[in-house]
Amino acid sequence: MPGRAVRVVEAVAESPRGPAGLEWWLGYSGLLAIALIPALAKGQITDAPTSSPLGEVVWSVVYVLAAVRLLAKRDRTVTLLRHSTVLCALVLLMVLSTIWSVAPSVTFKNSIELVGTTIVAYYLVVYYPLRRLLDLVGLAFGTIAAVSLLIIVFAPGHGRMDWGSGAWSGVFQEKNSLGAAMVLATIALVPSLFMGTRRRKLLAGAASLLCLALLAGSRSATAFGAGLLALAFGVVALLWNSPRAGFSGRLLLVALGTATVGVCLLIGLQPDRVFELLGRSDTLTGRTDFWPYLLQAFGDQAVLGYGYNAFFGSSTGNEYLSSYVVQAGGWTPYHAHDSFLQIALDAGFVGLALLATLVLVAIVRATRYLATDRAPTAVWPLMIVLYLVIGSYTETYLANYNTFEWIFFVAALLYPNRGLRAGVRGAVRLTPITIRDTR
Repeated sequence: MPGRAVRVVEAVAESPRGPAGLEWWLGYSGLLAIALIPALAKGQITDAPTSSPLGEVVWSVVYVLAAVRLLAKRDRTVTLLRHSTVLCALVLLMVLSTIWSVAPSVTFKNSIELVGTTIVAYYLVVYYPLRRLLDLVGLAFGTIAAVSLLIIVFAPGHGRMDWGSGAWSGVFQEKNSLGAAMVLATIALVPSLFMGTRRRKLLAGAASLLCLALLAGSRSATAFGAGLLALAFGVVALLWNSPRAGFSGRLLLVALGTATVGVCLLIGLQPDRVFELLGRSDTLTGRTDFWPYLLQAFGDQAVLGYGYNAFFGSSTGNEYLSSYVVQAGGWTPYHAHDSFLQIALDAGFVGLALLATLVLVAIVRATRYLATDRAPTAVWPLMIVLYLVIGSYTETYLANYNTFEWIFFVAALLYPNRGLRAGVRGAVRLTPITIRDTR
């Protein structure tokens, strides 16, 4: 029988690994540079951390590279943008706040940097499958942890606060930054404890222990408290989703959770006791002393605020805080130490409503993602959101430009919807091949 051609369609999937080679190492180098360059300014005696010209150049280069790479995958980017209405509205509001800002030049510059920081997050989501991103973050932050440990041990005058006698700060300007970085690193490493080869799990475990040791040494109450809550939730969720858990394992987790809640209720775990356990006073290291002045300022400009990042350092802000500065012996806060209060000062009730909506959307998306995806990496978005939202009550994590916290929050918001973009729907490419029928 003469041979006849039969058309067969073969599904050829795109590589799921994401960037490799030069682009991978550029990403690794970029994360390291962003973290390490501010270390060049360690030792400067200033009330507020200053951004060095070199640091601004590095961030600018990162913005441009990320934007150029996004243009190469416009379809995927546009699809993600369509599912980011609230995020885009919040960022746009920060830019528009230049119009009514009490310090227009500051607001315009910093709002553009917020746009650039957000673009970096979009680039990571568009190009990196979540597992690949966690590998990148784990390696980069593991390197940062190792370098920090070396500085703490061999150059304590630079690696610890109070001229070498206080809490650990590592490569960072101050201890809270080290604590936050180590929590972000550990959250990225936790999924690796439940997947991959034994060697991979051992390396992830060793890196996690190093990061937790540095977190403890930093004595950062916010990172320690919020981070441990997020990590505990993540580990429980991973154990719950594990195919090895079974009914008995899940029943044990429920029993342990119930017992923990019961013990807390029995001993009366009150805020004062929580502060005592964290080694802090009920003033949250002086935060509650200046918050009333900020609330008064917010009340006087409640609708649209004072412009993105404009209140602190402006003459208007100095007027409201002058009494506190005298009371505090000349110390001036340079941000609100609360993401929600900061946004309220920046953009009033309008900005606060957008941020609250964005947080709610992020929590709902991350929860659905965890419920529908059994992969260990699926827990990362919810862990990140929980940590940053809880920590935002004493630190300014959300909508803060040039920070890992904002990059990872945006990434955690977008990853659950990554599968909706056109790029994923088109990830299976139909390629016709010809087979000869030899019957």
